[in-house]
Amino acid sequence: MQTPLPKKLNADPIIDAIIEIRVVVNQPLNSIMPGVLLQAQDVGYLRSQELPAASIPEAVRRSDPNLRYQPLVRAEFKDGFNLLIGDAVLAVVASMPYVGGVGFKSKATQILTLLLGLPVVERVQRLSMKYTDFIEAESLQQLDTYLNLDLKLGSVHAPETLGYDLNLQVEGNEVLHLLRLVALTRLGDKEGLILDVDTI
Repeated sequence: MQTPLPKKLNADPIIDAIIEIRVVVNQPLNSIMPGVLLQAQDVGYLRSQELPAASIPEAVRRSDPNLRYQPLVRAEFKDGFNLLIGDAVLAVVASMPYVGGVGFKSKATQILTLLLGLPVVERVQRLSMKYTDFIEAESLQQLDTYLNLDLKLGSVHAPETLGYDLNLQVEGNEVLHLLRLVALTRLGDKEGLILDVDTI
């Protein structure tokens, strides 16, 4: 019998949560989305501001793969969520402390439905959901009691090292999971593990 997953953890490790959609468009999203959000009365749009990448000419952004999906505008909402908008990308950023999966899904669904209803959107290229967790620990040995991680290089196990930075790719069920584990690292005055999970 499978144990049901909890809807919310008592000690929430999430420090960042983003849902990103990349689309093929016939007009840059950053030029029209602020106006679309302003007209959509139920989304709670507050304001938007240009980000530094907006000063790069559009022709240069389109020709450079590293710049093609850079956010150019940040929109803020009354409920604390943010929206990053680029030429052909939108990213819904959850407010912190994390509101929980139900609230995050509701906001993302609202924004993505608005986006996909626009005539400028020709098709979806990619959808991804990324969570960043911070698990506090004073040592790798302590982390080893939390993680189901069996990593060994030669005769050396992960908890016996000074730290690690691992990148893993796991594929299955038509999705790709990009995992990154960094330990030990500092977040403010705390020490522990950063765990990134990017599901595409």
